[in-house]
Amino acid sequence: MKLVSFERLSVLNLHYFQYSLDYFLDRMVDLGIKNVELLGGHQGMWLDPNEYQDPEPILKKLQSRNLHCPVFTPQNCRFGYQFGVKEPELRKKTFGFFSNGIKLAAALGAKYMEANSGWGYWDEPEEEDRRRPLAAGRSRHGGIACREPVRYTGGFPLIGGSMKLVIAS
Repeated sequence: MKLVSFERLSVLNLHYFQYSLDYFLDRMVDLGIKNVELLGGHQGMWLDPNEYQDPEPILKKLQSRNLHCPVFTPQNCRFGYQFGVKEPELRKKTFGFFSNGIKLAAALGAKYMEANSGWGYWDEPEEEDRRRPLAAGRSRHGGIACREPVRYTGGFPLIGGSMKLVIAS
């Protein structure tokens, strides 16, 4: 039984961080990939708590190569944006960052915005993070924001089950 068709695979541009977006997209075409997961705040895709770049040039690049972006991921591992942040002033910036991520995802035609969960502070019990949900309610921009529950221990990710829906339309 075939579980996943090749046409449904989506490749994340994370491993091409030293290359231009055009180079990444061209390599995906060379490989016969139809779907790409784009990482915001990476390869010329500006995203921060206050603004995000015009999605039109990225859409044109995708369309000219017959590529689709079903998933958009705001860069939230190297930067200080995470769902479990505790300080009110950082929560506001984090909310702005993910709000702009949702808007950019919708503008790129992505059905999902995926983000790693963060975990608040590791010297706190995991339950403390769950008491501070960053996002609640529905996105007026459509799409679904998914929270991948990941915690790194000793350099290895621990995946805590399936992805959790944070914001659903």
